Amino acid sequence: MSEETLKPLVIGNWKTYVSREACAGVLTELADVPHPKDVETVVCPSHTLLAETAGPLLANGYVLGGQSCSVDPDLPDAVDVPASALVEAGCKYVVVGHAERRRLFAENDHQIAHKVQQAIQAGLTPVLCLGEDADQRRSNQTTKALQKQLQQAVALFGADWSKMVVVYQPQWALDDKTVISVIQLAGTIRTLRQLLQELHEDNGVGFPQRILYGGSVDEHNAASLMIGAEIDGVLVGRASYPAERFLQICLEVSLAARIGAYAGPRHAPLVNGAAA
Repeated sequence: MSEETLKPLVIGNWKTYVSREACAGVLTELADVPHPKDVETVVCPSHTLLAETAGPLLANGYVLGGQSCSVDPDLPDAVDVPASALVEAGCKYVVVGHAERRRLFAENDHQIAHKVQQAIQAGLTPVLCLGEDADQRRSNQTTKALQKQLQQAVALFGADWSKMVVVYQPQWALDDKTVISVIQLAGTIRTLRQLLQELHEDNGVGFPQRILYGGSVDEHNAASLMIGAEIDGVLVGRASYPAERFLQICLEVSLAARIGAYAGPRHAPLVNGAAA
């Protein structure tokens, strides 16, 4: 495992929060205030801002990511861009299966799995978002929902989880009024690691997996979620702008990793229940 993958990961998804007018100021702030070097920090601008943000972000030690990619590069797509175009723009990561894409664009598990496949083939690391909706949460269907989403991805590209990052992103926790508790998150992360182990082709052998959390993450809860839920980082939406908030989250994740003596992605539990 490389030194880079041992670092906790913070991904800032700008969505459409950062306008073209505000972009130059944000880039200046990100350049003026150094981000912690013990955190891998990814910024995902909107597709229309990739060309002008790639150079400044990469020059200042940030990693570039795309907000989504198309299902099939050979089919016309009026919304998404091909994974290969993101690579050409300098991206290393791409977010797929974001809860808002599932909800607003009605993206289903099959389409999302195709995006994962396209990203891997293009040389990108897919950031696969998984999570139940409010009704599934209330009816205790979280495990079933996560299992279905994982199984669909495995059916298409196999079980090589080393080529991707998994994000637990419950759809019911995307607004600022709903914040998951550390206890809730810790339990679900354990469940997710167990599901990954069960789906892994080398059943019975633990393997390291980067699992992040995304859902109303901000500078006030990032550290406690990192420490209490044993996650490997966070996916940040609204709080990725302005730059001051995002940099504070990076600092909080760095501090939490130091306190917890972070040593890289944890292993999925072994079949016999022992932690690797």
